[in-house]
Amino acid sequence: MPRSVSGVGELRAVGEDVDWPNSEASTRVREAAYGRPELGRFATLAEWAAGVGPRESGFTHVTVLVVGAEPTGQVTEFAGDASARVRTVTDLDAGITAGIAVADDEIERGTDLLILAMPNMAADAAVAVSVLTDTEPVKVLARGEAATDPEAWMSLAAEVRDRRRVCMVHRDDPDGLLTELGSTRLATAAGVALRAAARRTPVLLDGTVATASALIGYEAQPRAVRWWCAADVSSHPAHDVAHSRLGLNAVLGLGSGLGDGLAGLLAVPVIRAAVELVGG
Repeated sequence: MPRSVSGVGELRAVGEDVDWPNSEASTRVREAAYGRPELGRFATLAEWAAGVGPRESGFTHVTVLVVGAEPTGQVTEFAGDASARVRTVTDLDAGITAGIAVADDEIERGTDLLILAMPNMAADAAVAVSVLTDTEPVKVLARGEAATDPEAWMSLAAEVRDRRRVCMVHRDDPDGLLTELGSTRLATAAGVALRAAARRTPVLLDGTVATASALIGYEAQPRAVRWWCAADVSSHPAHDVAHSRLGLNAVLGLGSGLGDGLAGLLAVPVIRAAVELVGG
């Protein structure tokens, strides 16, 4: 039996509280950037930041949430320089409820930007992306240099294929999909992303697994995607497929596949620079 990680309609209930970002603030920034093509993507980043956050400060209270794993030393070290806090979330038994609680706690602490990081790509994320985008299993798995062990790759492909077949019935039911997957880490992260959006707090998605969890939240409430931004692009096919479905653009173009929060931390000063450059 699949492990229950979701109450009936839990994600959809959280999604009911998601509102649109501040359109007036976004419009002011868009007008300030009009006729300034030299700004490039700084303009769109500043517009996003104006709609979802405290534009005057350009985000001053940042927390990296590393879900399901211990943060790497490089993330912890860099966070000290970037004035960001790193929080590990490993108590995942409550699934979506755990994610909601974490998001609420961070927002009550004053966090105005969450970086959702989830290292360790595995079958659960690949299955979720494959099901929700109706993409063949082999097209959401690493290939080429990233798949150096043929036997491990074939074993993973078979697992994704078999689990996808069972999960496809839940393609339009994100709560049911999470329960069928039995993935407490995806459930927790989906709860974080959707609850943050419901509480008008932006989220930077760092890595393939974080993006897969956000995709599940998106199926419960499409409006939530306006509160999310991708930290970086990735060479992993599942990441590209999920990004396309969400309609996201990445802040950075490093092609990192770490998913540990480092790309998110590096993206923050770029967003702050966009806010300063564009004004409005």
